[in-house]
Amino acid sequence: MSEITKISGIMLMLCLILQSSALSTEFAGGTGKPSDPYQIATAEQLVSIGSDANLLDKHFVLVNDIDLDPNLPGGQVFYGPVIGQSSEALFEGVFYGNGHNILNLTIDSNTPSGLIGEIGSNGQLSNLGLIGVSISGFKAGSLAVINKGSIRDCYAAGTVSGYYDVGGLVGINWGSVTGSYSICDVMGDWNVGGLIGSSRMESEISYCHATGSVTGERKVGGLVGDASSTLVSQCYTTGPTSGNRDVGGLIGHCTFRCMITYCYATGSVDGDNNVGGLVGSLLSASIVLSYANGSVSGAEDVGGLVGFCFEEAYLCYFLKAEDGGGPDNGYGTAITQSDITQPANFVGWDFYGGSLDGLEDHWFMPPNSPPVLVWQTDITGLIAVPTLAGLTFNEAETALTNAGFIVGTVEYDYDRAVPADHVVWSKPAGYAMTGTIVNIVLSSGTYNWAGNPGQGNSEEPYQISSASQLESLADHPGLWDKHFILIDDVNMAGRTYQTALIAADANSAEGGFQGTPFTGSFDGNGFVISHLKIEPDVPSDFGFFRADLGLFGKIGAESNIHRVRLENVQITTGIPGTQRYLRSIGAIGALAAENEGTISDCSVTGHIIARQHTFG
Repeated sequence: MSEITKISGIMLMLCLILQSSALSTEFAGGTGKPSDPYQIATAEQLVSIGSDANLLDKHFVLVNDIDLDPNLPGGQVFYGPVIGQSSEALFEGVFYGNGHNILNLTIDSNTPSGLIGEIGSNGQLSNLGLIGVSISGFKAGSLAVINKGSIRDCYAAGTVSGYYDVGGLVGINWGSVTGSYSICDVMGDWNVGGLIGSSRMESEISYCHATGSVTGERKVGGLVGDASSTLVSQCYTTGPTSGNRDVGGLIGHCTFRCMITYCYATGSVDGDNNVGGLVGSLLSASIVLSYANGSVSGAEDVGGLVGFCFEEAYLCYFLKAEDGGGPDNGYGTAITQSDITQPANFVGWDFYGGSLDGLEDHWFMPPNSPPVLVWQTDITGLIAVPTLAGLTFNEAETALTNAGFIVGTVEYDYDRAVPADHVVWSKPAGYAMTGTIVNIVLSSGTYNWAGNPGQGNSEEPYQISSASQLESLADHPGLWDKHFILIDDVNMAGRTYQTALIAADANSAEGGFQGTPFTGSFDGNGFVISHLKIEPDVPSDFGFFRADLGLFGKIGAESNIHRVRLENVQITTGIPGTQRYLRSIGAIGALAAENEGTISDCSVTGHIIARQHTFG
């Protein structure tokens, strides 16, 4: 063996030994797999993720706080993202903060800046805090410059500054951000937001808040600077917002089927043009069940709720200018300081403790204070009720007991989707006080009309006394030429439908009604059908499609609908529960989308929110 061969062999062995040693000591533990994530315990281990492209799709967990203070060992001033430093190096892995914080992240750059450059569509970050951040870049977000994945239960505190697409947590959002918040002071020029700079196609922001100050030039918002095709639900802001044009307490510029629902803003808003307490400018977008009560000042197109608007605000409120709010420009309902603390003045809203709402509340009214969201548990004192639908009784009982609730009544009802002896729904849902009694309804399986006391003819119509019986009609088109009568009030709470309940359009992709109309008779007998809720799903490509929505999709020429009372109906197209906005050429009516028959002595209360042929 030659000397050169011996040396080469020794060097190869040394490389293998060093490589093995590096792999075994690179992280505090773990293999990077979902069941055994890499454990991060030091600044060096955190930074190493960004230096190895092979790590960007792995799983990680923080096992303690990490301090990146430039004056401490392992810390430094970064000049770009720490992880995922280019569009070719997306973070597609899973990063679980485990309740720990990354402290004193400092980035000073004129390029995109954040802990992560870009979170890919498969990337997930959760339960992570960033404390004491100092971020400066062209585009900037303390957690991520760009998010196309999922961010849940994350937060940031410090300062973030930049030029374009600057947010306290995320610069540009194309994915989902849930249960997260920012107390950062944010400064920039265009698309500047307390939480997110700009949010784009099919993105979702829910259960989030921002409390820092936000300063910019154009498209400046307390939560989001510029939002398009984004669902913003159950969010709030409290910090001051200032800018030049398109300045809003929640969103600066809201357009292209952006939907805002169950949100509020309380901070002051100051600008020149298109200035609003909640939204600066609203174009091809909608606001529902939301309010603003901060002071609003500006020169042109200024409003207590919305500054410049080509759309409608449904069931929305703002504090009157004389009480310290903003001017009334016709969008939203002006309300006084004393009235803003009374639930009765918020028509159509569901408050915790109210008697006329469904299973889940959204708003809570503290004593002598404006409304807050039920999930703000530090104010409300409420805790989350476990989701029980689909569980067995034993599973549901265990979940409730462990969460501090008491199992109440247990009843059975028919259900066309839930297997027998599994939970159909429970009440209350959402949030409630510890020790609250939760009632459960279990499934008896599908309803058999052969056992109904009626015969389905005009002399002996089928009798309906429960939501399950009414619901089961959807699966029996052979009965749609029969006769029916209500013999009791029917509460539909806890059930959500994507189509009309009876005689729905069978093919929403085709023009014209495609299906079997209802041609029988339906006598409400003076009883009430309450809390009918319809929320259609929407094509992923945002394409147009038909949607005939209502209790009945189509009533045929031979049909007779008589003495039906509908109360607290809610039909929404692409607002709560969906990420997209429905573009439909169908019809919507609480009782029926299309009618060719006879309707007499019927009444409806509730709300319908849509952009198409809409009728009460």
